Amino acid sequence: PLSIQVKLLRAIQEREIRRIGSNDTVKIDVRFISATNKDLISLIKEGRFREDLYYRLNVIEINLPPLRERKGDVLIIASYFLKRFSEELKKAIKGFSPEAIFVLENYEWPGNVRELENAIERAVVMCQSDAISIYDLPLHITKTQRLKCMNGVVEKYADAKRRVIEAFEKSYFTNLLKQTDGNISKAAKIANIDRSNLSKILKKYPDVHRKSRS
Repeated sequence: PLSIQVKLLRAIQEREIRRIGSNDTVKIDVRFISATNKDLISLIKEGRFREDLYYRLNVIEINLPPLRERKGDVLIIASYFLKRFSEELKKAIKGFSPEAIFVLENYEWPGNVRELENAIERAVVMCQSDAISIYDLPLHITKTQRLKCMNGVVEKYADAKRRVIEAFEKSYFTNLLKQTDGNISKAAKIANIDRSNLSKILKKYPDVHRKSRS
């Protein structure tokens, strides 16, 4: 509300607050981190958000596009949720089937990360094997992809196969290198492949090795 915006702006600028029921001011030393999914510029034009507060808060802006515009992040985030919920529910689920990966990466995710989190939690609950299949995912997600295929919106076989393989490799080696703290030799031994072959694979995905050491 605009009435609260005025008080917030005053607190940020003067670096002091007054507790409810008190006449004394208290000095504060804080750092504000704020987030929104609204178009604040439009709200300013409509008179619903104070322009001075906007510029006072917007010192360093980080624009995070919606998940549908960050397809490469979907599997990474999904793998994080898979690990978390698998541990919570004490299930030994290792990853996603190629079909599930295809569905996850091609869905639009109108609910962004929260919707993805809910979808993976549901999938972990439903899963009865060591990999999430399309049958474990919410019906509305898999149904959307089936409708696209029926309407002719489908990739060429070679393109779809390449994307699924790349998604699997990224997910597999990201988790593997996290377990070995980025040690390629240990990772190659666990994966039962030559170290040189693993190095060649990782060259295709420079972010995978870098993230394992961060």
